[in-house]
Amino acid sequence: MRKIVYFLALGILMAACSNTAEKPLTREGYVDYLYKYMPLPDSLVNDRAYWEEVVDKTLEVRDKMNWGIPEREFRHFVLPVRVNNEDLDCFRVLYADELCERVKGMSLHDAVLEINHWCHEWATYVGTDARTRAPLSLMASGKGRCGEESTFTVSALRAAGIPARQVYTPLWAHTDSNHAWVEAWVDGQWYYLGACEPDPELNMGWFSAPVSRALLLHTKVSGDYKGPEDVIVKNPVYTEINVIRNYVPARKTTVTVVNENGNPMPGVEVEYKIFNYGSFGTVVRITTDAMGRACLDSGLGDMLVWASDGAKFGFAKLDREEVTLVLDHFEGEIFSADLDMVPPPENPLPTAATQEQIAANAIRTAYEDSLRAARHAEDPTVAKEAAFYAAVQEKDPGRMEAAKIVWRQMGSKDKGDVAPEVLMDAVFAVPTLDPLVLDPRVGNEMLYPCKAEIRAGLQNAVASPDELAKWMKENIQPIDESRNPQSLKIPPLFVWRSRMSDRESAKLFYVAACRALGWPAVLDRSGSIMVMQEGEWRTVNLEEAVSVAAPLGEVILAAEPGYRPRFGDFNIEKIENGRARRAAFRTGRGRGGVHARRSEWDDGPQEGPDKAPTFQMEEGYYMVTTGKRLPDGSVLARLQTFTVLPDQVNELPVKIRTAEEVQLEVVGQIDAAKVSDKPKFILAVVKENGEPTTHALRQLEGDPNAIIVRPGDAKYKEFKEMIEAAGCGADPKSLPYVIVADAAGKVYYFSQGYNTSLRLGIDRIWSKIK
Repeated sequence: MRKIVYFLALGILMAACSNTAEKPLTREGYVDYLYKYMPLPDSLVNDRAYWEEVVDKTLEVRDKMNWGIPEREFRHFVLPVRVNNEDLDCFRVLYADELCERVKGMSLHDAVLEINHWCHEWATYVGTDARTRAPLSLMASGKGRCGEESTFTVSALRAAGIPARQVYTPLWAHTDSNHAWVEAWVDGQWYYLGACEPDPELNMGWFSAPVSRALLLHTKVSGDYKGPEDVIVKNPVYTEINVIRNYVPARKTTVTVVNENGNPMPGVEVEYKIFNYGSFGTVVRITTDAMGRACLDSGLGDMLVWASDGAKFGFAKLDREEVTLVLDHFEGEIFSADLDMVPPPENPLPTAATQEQIAANAIRTAYEDSLRAARHAEDPTVAKEAAFYAAVQEKDPGRMEAAKIVWRQMGSKDKGDVAPEVLMDAVFAVPTLDPLVLDPRVGNEMLYPCKAEIRAGLQNAVASPDELAKWMKENIQPIDESRNPQSLKIPPLFVWRSRMSDRESAKLFYVAACRALGWPAVLDRSGSIMVMQEGEWRTVNLEEAVSVAAPLGEVILAAEPGYRPRFGDFNIEKIENGRARRAAFRTGRGRGGVHARRSEWDDGPQEGPDKAPTFQMEEGYYMVTTGKRLPDGSVLARLQTFTVLPDQVNELPVKIRTAEEVQLEVVGQIDAAKVSDKPKFILAVVKENGEPTTHALRQLEGDPNAIIVRPGDAKYKEFKEMIEAAGCGADPKSLPYVIVADAAGKVYYFSQGYNTSLRLGIDRIWSKIK
């Protein structure tokens, strides 16, 4: 009787699940589905014919390939064109047939591997700026960062009708930077692979070791997805899921936010932060429930949690299952806090590939490298530049100087994919040679020719930047921000034509419109609008439709004598309404200290206080974060608040805890006489090309103290075994090895596997070795 009841209950449950399962739609139904969940910028930039063509090709591939994909996986992981925040293009329509032909007759498993080989024939890893290229642009350039490669590979898999998604660790916990890769659905399971980095098997990649140290692994799924994964965020556009438990051991953490009286604080946003590149970067935001609690699955390492009710704020180290966060700090309070952040331990994910498979795959990928190199033997930007200048010469030789200024303003990525009409619009729309007017790029928006059209429509309607702000307040309809949760940028041309915008796109439009009308304008490092009026830079508040001359204070670095902090050591944030956000500073370069290029405001070793020990910042309450990353990946961090008052010199307190607290340590011992006769040296034992070797070689490139041995070199086996016996904790599965040692064989620094902070780690201890 019990069995009958059990199977009856099971049948009722299965029937209920079947009734709620997603069912196939008609062609028009799928188009409407895309419109229902697409972010507003996608519907403004691409007309319905674009989406109809996408659906037609997708349904054609589904019928032709007959992979047997369930409706849920089809609707959420095949149908959508958008993968993350990339520019959209016609890749699927153009390449679906070629991809389907390539994998015709294969199993899903083999098809996924084969498509990754196809992607590798087109693109390889090279670090680029933050804008995410569309797949066609990546193919034209042959190179891109991991976010672009994974977007491209997901797009290729979906074009062939195979469910795929991009997985991110938004910030590594044990080293700087982040990483993105691909998951593909094969016969009921999700498998991971390195984008444009083919391996002989699925669930295999150079990042199998570092991913075991991740704190958060997430992906955005188009629509109202109801799958087995942990949901982080659900909004009208996408469902963000957490897949950490698919990779590594995890814990369910609960952060309880209370006020100073111990009362729970419901409806408060908790920011989860990971230390990376000298600051605590926010990786996810979760709003507390009625009991003041926020929950998240995370890896087994430390995070910082921060919350504010708009008046008071607080923070805590999240290093266990349950943490209480007290809102006990107020704006203007001067304090410091030391935090020791420990990443998860390393435990590389296993692979089933044999050595024979790996060797055969290496031969094939080398051949694919040659195919890609042949495709990109010539730099296409050379011909593009020549054609641009020829077109300007033909139209008006008097604008040739302006053309050269426009071209110099373009970053390398823009030079590769900017449309000729954008360049011509920039040169001829406004009769000026001012770079802050000519530049067609404002932020990371997709570029369209817009200056001439906006200028024609506004030059008789507004006479000053303030009048432009008032015109926008009266004529540009603000959209529901929930319809654009990723803050995708609506290009200024489409804000102009639709008269609709979100907050961030409105900033882009304002700057572009100012430039179209001949007024220099930029977005500063913090995202604030700056416009030049009567010889001075003024900050623009679009909500109030006013611009004001922001009170500035001079700031000097208060660091230890003889030590100049560098990028990666510290970061500055402004605290307003209890929330810490990226701060802007002015280094005195360019007119008024504001730079023409947005990239010049981005963080980087070549910019900021490292190059300018004295600079200017707006009046306000700030926090500086410093940190020293130790060889094991842990960080000794410090938070210190300070204020900037106008018209006086203010000190920025940059204290790197390790300058006094962490001494030079011997972490191993080798026979140095077999390696070098130098008093100190770097020894790198790398594996075959590809990641993480590529990262290591780029950071050691040109260093006269670096000795690099590769497979096949006479000393390779000897040096590899020497390091493994040195007592540093070397794992034979986690090459490359990099050590710093002295003539006595004392090892002071050891790194293995993926480490984007390698150069920084070496530099920090090199001068201490006598």
